[in-house]
Amino acid sequence: NRIKEQYKVSVRIPQDSERSNLVRIEGDPKGVQMARRELIEMVQRMENERTKDLIVEQKFHRTIIGQKGEKIKEVRDKFPEVRFFSEPADYLTLLLLSMSFL
Repeated sequence: NRIKEQYKVSVRIPQDSERSNLVRIEGDPKGVQMARRELIEMVQRMENERTKDLIVEQKFHRTIIGQKGEKIKEVRDKFPEVRFFSEPADYLTLLLLSMSFL
């Protein structure tokens, strides 16, 4: 919506069910060109992102988290894109690390 409003264009992205990768941009030629450039940049950034989930058994949580959470704070400071989740699963609590690599 931001691109539509900023460049005063109409953008049509096909539904997944259409099995098409054709994006239609209509409007003033200059706005279309600028919107196209920004959409291409967005796609290139997204193509470079990778996510990897690591499942860590509960017995290793203390090692990763550290006393009073100091190790996990250190990891978060160095790598702000890393997210930690703790989820119950049967009898084992899982610690998931999710990262986007650019």
